[in-house]
Amino acid sequence: GEGTGAGQVADGWRHAALVFVAATLEVARQCHARLVSTYVAFRGLGLAPHAPAFSEQQVNDVVESMRAVLQYEPPHKKSSKKNKRKKKEETSARGPLHQSTSGVKEPSKEKDVLLSPRSEANIARKKKKKPSTSSPSSPAVLSQPSRNYFLDLKRPALQAASRMVMLDSCPVAVLKDLFRIGVENSSHADPSQYIVRGIKLAVACGSRHPPLALKLLHFLTGELLDENLSFSDDVVTQRLMYGSLIGGMLNAVKEHPEQRAGAIDSLRTFLIENVVSWRKKARVRKSFNVDAQLMGLAMDALCQLLTQERSKNGFAAVRPVIGSFGNTLYTLYSDYERLRTTDTAALSSCRAQLDVVVRLIGAVTCALNDADVTAILLPNLISRIAIPLRGADMEIIKQLVRVALLGQKEAYNQVADLLVNIYRSLVANNSWADLSSDSTPSVVVADALTQFASKLSRRAQRTDFLYRSLRLFQQLSLQVFNTPRPEQEQVHNSVALLLPVLSELCQRDTSALSIEKSAAEQTQSLFKTSWFYCVAQNFPDRSSTSMQQLASRFPPLIPKGDALADFDEMLVMYDTLVKQGVSETMVADQRKRLARVLGSRFSSSNLSPPQVAYLLCVYSLEQLRVATDSFQAMLPYLESYSLMNSPVSSCVMFISDYCFEKYLGMMAARGASVERESALKSQMQRLLVHFNHREDIVRTCTERYIHQMFSAFPQLLWDTDCLRILLDMLDAVSGVVNSHSIDVMRLVIPNTGGQFVVLPEVHEQRVARVHNTKELARHWLKTGYAHTPSGMSAVLQDYFGRFHTSRQAYVQHEGYSMGIELGVAGAPAEVGVRDPLRTVSCFTGSGSSFANSFSVKTHYLGEMRGMLHMVELMDHLSLGTGTGAPSDSLAAPRAVPATALVSASLPQLIDNLVARLQSYVLQRRESGGASIEPAAFAADVHRAAAVLLSMENVSRRLLHMLCWVPVKVFTEAALETGVFVWTWVMASRPSLARVVMEELHAAWSWTVDECVGIFFNAQRPASPLSIPQAAAGAGSAGGVARDQGECFAEGQQADAAPHVVFIEFLAERLTLTKDSGEHHMDMLLDMLLKALAKPFELNCLINSFGCLLRLLLLAFRVLHSGVVRDEAALRLLRERVYLASFGWFCHPPVWHNVERKRMSEDVGVLVSLCHAIEEDARR
Repeated sequence: GEGTGAGQVADGWRHAALVFVAATLEVARQCHARLVSTYVAFRGLGLAPHAPAFSEQQVNDVVESMRAVLQYEPPHKKSSKKNKRKKKEETSARGPLHQSTSGVKEPSKEKDVLLSPRSEANIARKKKKKPSTSSPSSPAVLSQPSRNYFLDLKRPALQAASRMVMLDSCPVAVLKDLFRIGVENSSHADPSQYIVRGIKLAVACGSRHPPLALKLLHFLTGELLDENLSFSDDVVTQRLMYGSLIGGMLNAVKEHPEQRAGAIDSLRTFLIENVVSWRKKARVRKSFNVDAQLMGLAMDALCQLLTQERSKNGFAAVRPVIGSFGNTLYTLYSDYERLRTTDTAALSSCRAQLDVVVRLIGAVTCALNDADVTAILLPNLISRIAIPLRGADMEIIKQLVRVALLGQKEAYNQVADLLVNIYRSLVANNSWADLSSDSTPSVVVADALTQFASKLSRRAQRTDFLYRSLRLFQQLSLQVFNTPRPEQEQVHNSVALLLPVLSELCQRDTSALSIEKSAAEQTQSLFKTSWFYCVAQNFPDRSSTSMQQLASRFPPLIPKGDALADFDEMLVMYDTLVKQGVSETMVADQRKRLARVLGSRFSSSNLSPPQVAYLLCVYSLEQLRVATDSFQAMLPYLESYSLMNSPVSSCVMFISDYCFEKYLGMMAARGASVERESALKSQMQRLLVHFNHREDIVRTCTERYIHQMFSAFPQLLWDTDCLRILLDMLDAVSGVVNSHSIDVMRLVIPNTGGQFVVLPEVHEQRVARVHNTKELARHWLKTGYAHTPSGMSAVLQDYFGRFHTSRQAYVQHEGYSMGIELGVAGAPAEVGVRDPLRTVSCFTGSGSSFANSFSVKTHYLGEMRGMLHMVELMDHLSLGTGTGAPSDSLAAPRAVPATALVSASLPQLIDNLVARLQSYVLQRRESGGASIEPAAFAADVHRAAAVLLSMENVSRRLLHMLCWVPVKVFTEAALETGVFVWTWVMASRPSLARVVMEELHAAWSWTVDECVGIFFNAQRPASPLSIPQAAAGAGSAGGVARDQGECFAEGQQADAAPHVVFIEFLAERLTLTKDSGEHHMDMLLDMLLKALAKPFELNCLINSFGCLLRLLLLAFRVLHSGVVRDEAALRLLRERVYLASFGWFCHPPVWHNVERKRMSEDVGVLVSLCHAIEEDARR
């Protein structure tokens, strides 16, 4: 046994070890070697993941061996009288539970095991004789193991016993013996080693044999109520002991439900009465402390038993126990009041027991969550609260909050009233002090209010508590002004602690605050009054998070109606507030602050104190609201007729302009992100809706804001949703005017989620609205064409693609007409300077290009959709489900219908298209691309794009081919076709833009690796005017490539014209995405860094000069975009750009022999590059 490894878990070894234990049982009683072998066997059994099957005799032998080991203890050395006396005192002080059990004889089977296990141990110890040391055969003369070794032996023995319980072959008699072993070892003198293991063994036996469960329950109850058991050396062991006891009780009660009442009473006694004795013993043994986690474990068990008892026998069964909690609380609180001025030690003990009872009442009330239970216990807690608050009241307040958060209406009302009254009383009695400690009444009550605000689940209760908090804030703020200066700071701090409460309530309940007209008149006045007090106490100047959150959800400070008297009524309210407590000094300060904001528009002689207070409130509220990236609340100010016709209208408009400029600046500072673009789109859509407002002031301000927005964020011009709203709004307004429907006053704007505007009543004013909308649409489209002609054309064509059905062939649509008019006209020259990186026809934005590209898109989309609809029709006819063709949608192009025939046809169609596109790559590899027909190639690519856009689920394989094949063919015509298709796909499916750019990023890297186009490393041929040199044998008209790569036609690899198209496409994407796509900018930067990684090995042939200039100009535009945040990457790119620029001059000079048009374009790019270098030098 000793030579075998203790960690082995093989079944054969375990079987042999157990047989060895049984065979050497008698011999092992007399020698030390038996202990070693038993240790090995127990370790092997205890560590086994799967216990093998043993015979009953083997099990009995193992149990007998375990009993011998667990009852065996080597004798100790003789102790002096002093040590004996000390040990006797410790044993008597610690109680019988912790006395030694060495030498315990096996009790008779007639005697109940649970009568008195500790008494049996004491009697056996008294009757035991001292071992003789004279006999050489005595075990004492042999080599005795140390006590640590003895403890190490018993640990695996108990572990093995627990494993034995789980064996299917373990008989009932063995279970009883193991149960007896667990009970006996639970009374061992070293609880950290054996009490927990013994209890777990007894619990395991009780769970396997139901008759033992009742004995187990009696045993666990006695152990739980033994006050000496609580003395442990560490908290972890204490939790393990009581956790095992309580868990065993719950398992035993499941087998014997009739004992549930006794278990409830035992747990109640354990929680309430034992704390007193524990606290008394704590003064003797200072290491002990009542563990909160242990108390929580016992409370959870008691709540679980009470819930089961109520569910089984009704509320009447648990009513006496619940009533006893209230009586106990009354008694303990009375003792606490009596002892508050007497004995400190007794007061501490009473306070500890009182806290436990209060937590227990809160836990039971929350666990049962019954109105009857709450009606009994809640008044007991509330009646204990008194002003001034005492230390014990802190725990009561915490439990009251827990009960109120259950959602019961009556409990919520009582606790909410109590907390508000306590908060008010603390301030009134000047008890608001010492905010540095978390246990002071001020902080506890403030935290209770904050919990209410953050955890109330019912909407009606949140709204009610918001109004209670606003009234409390108003009352305390008024008290600030009426308090003398020395004491004003405390009241001011108490008011400040209410701001997080109001902020949390407003954040969680926004719908009730978004439209102030839906609230009651009293509530409107409450909001306005509360914000006035915030301004009067300078809370907005702190710019705290609570104030910003509160401002973002606060309703706008507008009059309740459109009558002129409504604004005068609001001024009367502000006048009352000013006179209630605002001093003349504070009024003068408000005037100075407002004068600094409004400047020349402010006239102190024309504005009264109420008007000054109102304007200051509006300014502080809205500038804080804008700080949270929201401007929508300023529009109701402009819509208020009574406000815009008051003396303060110009000041309000100035505040609106100031806030909008601040909004634009904050959005620009945020940087490009998806969240920012979504917020900008939402704001632009709201402005477009208000553009046709009936009030001229609203329309004028909105028009100015729209122009400012797309001047600061031009990407909104080619946003599909914004452009669609504008053109559809033009058609909607024109339709009302053309129909002469004077009775139509409310116009719903399409594609805005039901937003509407109220139209003017006069027909001429409506006609003016149509004219203004047309001018806005015309300016919008022209400005968009000036920024990106191809991008604007793609967005317009996608918009036109929605009008594809025959049912709409003769419908007059003003937005469609406006788009066609400006699209065919193209980008006018007077709008902006022509971009030198837009020389390819697909980027010029000409009218012919627009009409031709739109025709191509509609042709191939119609071809694919018609074919697929015919397949769907054939499927319907074959199934007999219909005789007509599928109906066409009026709103948007339909995706491919998911019929069986279409689903079977699509994969085959995609396979054919992919094979067709791959054939062009093979032709270029085999013959150098000379046999590729451009028209056939363009038709197949367009057809593949049409199929891709007609599918619901995008085929990544087809998308991969659309991105790679034009680059792999690498001709100018192929790249122009590819650019057209890429722009088409990204405009129609914006969600695919990132995937397309990732594929193009990889394709660009392929051109760099294969050294084609601008990356073809050739030697420049000698000038015809130069004198031939004998040694000059290198160079040729076509150049010599260092690496030929794949097979290309003659001169194709050195042709940089395809890269010109590719670079201008990237320049267009830079314009489109630099303000909205950080990921696109990262990919573009990486493409440029890879392209210029070898700046002296770029194509130096004369035909590549224009391509090189475009590449360098694109790199400078990325450098000057201000979007890229990586300074190291920018520094590296700038270095490579200058090296590539100077690298051109390292070659011999050459004469340009390109055509005149291309020469003119190259010169224009060169001039722009020089300007970019000058600008870079100034940075």
